[in-house]
Amino acid sequence: MSNVVPGQNWDRFKKLDIGELNQLNSDVFESRYDDEQSITTTLAQVFSDHYSYDITSGTGPYAAVVLDVLSGPQVKNEATTGHRVNTTSLNIDDYPYPFWQDRKDLNKKLPVVVKAKIPEFDVDIDWPRDKEDKARIDAHGEFFQFKDDDDLTAVDVGSVIWVSFNSSKNKVSINGRPVGKIIGVHTPAVISDVKTKISPRLSMNPDCKTAKNKKGPAGGLYVGNTDPNPNPNIGPPISKIKGNINTGIFGNGSAQTKAHFEEALKKSLISSASKIKGPAPGAKNAFIWIGHLKNNGYMDILDRPISQGRETIIYAPMTLDLGAPIEIKYYFHNKGGFGHAWINGPSTNISDAVKVPDTGNDFKEKIGPGIKDLNAQGRNYVLVIPEMSYSRGYGTPNGAKDRISKLSSGENVGPGKITGGTIRTKVNAETRTALKSYLNNLPIEQNKNLLHITPLREREFSTFDGSFTGGKFGDFHQEVIDVLSEHIGTVHDKIDYISFLADGYGSLALSGITNKVLASSTHAEAETSFRNVLIGKKVRIDYITDEKLESPDNFVNFFGITPAIPAANIPSRTRTPSYSFYENFLKYRMSNADQGYTEFNYITSPTTKTQNLFFD
Repeated sequence: MSNVVPGQNWDRFKKLDIGELNQLNSDVFESRYDDEQSITTTLAQVFSDHYSYDITSGTGPYAAVVLDVLSGPQVKNEATTGHRVNTTSLNIDDYPYPFWQDRKDLNKKLPVVVKAKIPEFDVDIDWPRDKEDKARIDAHGEFFQFKDDDDLTAVDVGSVIWVSFNSSKNKVSINGRPVGKIIGVHTPAVISDVKTKISPRLSMNPDCKTAKNKKGPAGGLYVGNTDPNPNPNIGPPISKIKGNINTGIFGNGSAQTKAHFEEALKKSLISSASKIKGPAPGAKNAFIWIGHLKNNGYMDILDRPISQGRETIIYAPMTLDLGAPIEIKYYFHNKGGFGHAWINGPSTNISDAVKVPDTGNDFKEKIGPGIKDLNAQGRNYVLVIPEMSYSRGYGTPNGAKDRISKLSSGENVGPGKITGGTIRTKVNAETRTALKSYLNNLPIEQNKNLLHITPLREREFSTFDGSFTGGKFGDFHQEVIDVLSEHIGTVHDKIDYISFLADGYGSLALSGITNKVLASSTHAEAETSFRNVLIGKKVRIDYITDEKLESPDNFVNFFGITPAIPAANIPSRTRTPSYSFYENFLKYRMSNADQGYTEFNYITSPTTKTQNLFFD
């Protein structure tokens, strides 16, 4: 038996310096284009002639090295594409479900979908150690075949392809991951027969170098004056109009979550306040961003797809006025929330994802109706839904060791729990050993694994707790602002109001952020981050809880007890989540004049209990 370890198909590209891969054809260009003509013009002609692709419509092309082939005729298991067509990056309007199904209906070959590395963009991701290093491979961008091209059927790991991503939709995401289309296969002699000539007149008018996207509506306001007697010789009159924001689905999140959220909005229940029936406004009438943000669940893949971690939804109605004060509304979902996009486990495809359960789906039952009411009220808002550490995920119940074992080996696990708690809500002792083994086999870098960073206890308090996977809320809020600024315009100076709807377990998470955790500098930083981002802002908190969540016996280890006050004949008592929030946050806001307006609404179902520490 040989002890020689075979190299990987991409090894030869590791030795290239940054920028070298995307200069593959520089020797060809040098002798074949007119020096009076811009390189942009030459490239546009080349790609138009050879690939029927207009490079002026997007950003690119770039040379990329294929790390994995997720779909296509070269993938033998076309039914599931190896259980890994997660499409963690692509825009749902351009890619997955309709395009995929249309090709199947016409008995055409499945489109080629690959994970590929653009060295210039992916400098923060190591080259995978081997083909089984799925964590690193899946952190790279995805690119898909946008037109029939037989050359793509020969694409394999190590191939160099031309890719492009649109500046309007499939733009580089907030974390720098490229996503988009496969234009063609790189060949060294791709432009060997191209000869161009430019006239002296055109040489005096070089290509405009602006990067402005002219294809979609721009953000901001268009302001002008309408002339009552316009001169017909100089064009139509200018009108004063309100600017429009981009509409559609954006972000580097999974196509499954994108498809599921859109479908849930279509099936929205009647709204509570305005009694509006029918669907909630979707991608055609709103800006929707679904993706990964560093300060929300980075590398939290417990009972979730192998990806960059938890997802976040940012929703703004098309009526959002960038010239008026804006409300940022955060929704902290209840246990097992954030929809059911991945309920069939790792093999969940788009067809599975668009199946919204009749009951128990918070997107359908809460988010959709809430959006309709907010719109009816004329609220100028942006809704932000972070996936919390206790989301539904794959829906694996506690005690399901066989299911966890199948997840570890990549087997099909079938549907998970639609309602009730899961291992993401709470990990019991019976399941903990199996989960440790599962996480231990998912390496993220040398000498580290996911077990080191994944909390298995008190997961209800693990979101925005300052940890590696939890993140800091203040930094998360800034990432949300960055996304909005990138896609719809400047908003940071328009945010006048920050509100929270903390639903059930969401109220526990909110109380957990501000709780005093002894001897934890990490948690102290998270608490400070939360407080600081709210200074000077109008703050409203809708705190939705119940008798069980407010039981003093459930969380004594986390919230502790109040000190006794003998002089006032007040005994020590266990802190409830709401009392902890009052003591550590509300009192702080009230005692500091610079904090700003604060509104707190305690919302609960009727109870027979006569005593509640919060009201006492």
